[in-house]
Amino acid sequence: MIGMLATSAGVAEYAVARKLAELAEIGNRLLAPVFTPRMRYALIHDDKEGLSKEYAQNRFIAGFVSLGLLTIYFIIGKPLLGIFGDYVQAWPILLILVGGFVLGNLHGASGRYLNMNGYANMTLLTTIVLLILVVILNYLMIPIWGPIGAALSTAIAILLVNNIIAYMIWRFDKFATLSISLMMTMLVVFIGCISWVIYPSNSWLIAGITIVISNLIFLIGQRYMIKDMISLLVKSKKLINGSR
Repeated sequence: MIGMLATSAGVAEYAVARKLAELAEIGNRLLAPVFTPRMRYALIHDDKEGLSKEYAQNRFIAGFVSLGLLTIYFIIGKPLLGIFGDYVQAWPILLILVGGFVLGNLHGASGRYLNMNGYANMTLLTTIVLLILVVILNYLMIPIWGPIGAALSTAIAILLVNNIIAYMIWRFDKFATLSISLMMTMLVVFIGCISWVIYPSNSWLIAGITIVISNLIFLIGQRYMIKDMISLLVKSKKLINGSR
């Protein structure tokens, strides 16, 4: 749709930024084969504690990877874009797109949860809602802000749909997919995304503040998960060494 509403230069900038931004999903995609069977096992055996633990680990790693990539792109995003040509001006687009993936990853594997728990129709419905939202928001924002408006449209749609899914999961199963610290992290990232559009001349300062605050809130809020993950890695290392 951006091809109909933006200039050819804007379309090219968006396309390059989108390709780099999709790396933010790598953590979530790599984790799917590992955590999906374990979450399904916990669901089948009605193990709420086990399910919560597996879900939280999946969410932490996916969020950590995407926030880490957002930080990396803040530091070296412009040189990376320059590798593909004269696309340095696509840097705010890149940050907003990655910010959108951060907003989705911090919700955890909510879509997979719906599928595993017999709510496949709801997954289809939310996918359709996501597409409709993207089209409507693109139609409203691209004529005003160009490709950066398309990036913001994607981020807003991802946040809204994932919030709907989180509500559905709580409504149907009373399973909380979010915490206060995660919601605060998402709020900071979302405000940053909007600010990069409204105040493009101050995008560097805004990005720096957004990334520092969001990372601090995330790491402090997930400190117990970090300890658990470190303990798990230490135990795994001991088991590997012991089997040799």
